Amino acid sequence: MNDRRPPNPSRHDLSIAVGPMAVAEPESESPPLKFRILRAVPILLVLGLLVHFLLPRLDTIEDSLATVRKLVPWAFGLRVIMEVPS
Repeated sequence: MNDRRPPNPSRHDLSIAVGPMAVAEPESESPPLKFRILRAVPILLVLGLLVHFLLPRLDTIEDSLATVRKLVPWAFGLRVIMEVPS
């Protein structure tokens, strides 16, 4: 009547350790190094492209900001009005 199957080694052991120092161990290990590297590659690629394309233009951006600071208020307003439709 008591039809017990033999333990399956592929199943997780769900027994609970009893005692003052019982510590649950994680069942899964950390992801392999290959997956961690694959996660970092797109981030590094985007950062590299930003540095490649943005760094050379910083001088131009600083010059443009200096020009905007020198504009009289009506010229600045005209610039904003013309920039919005474009």
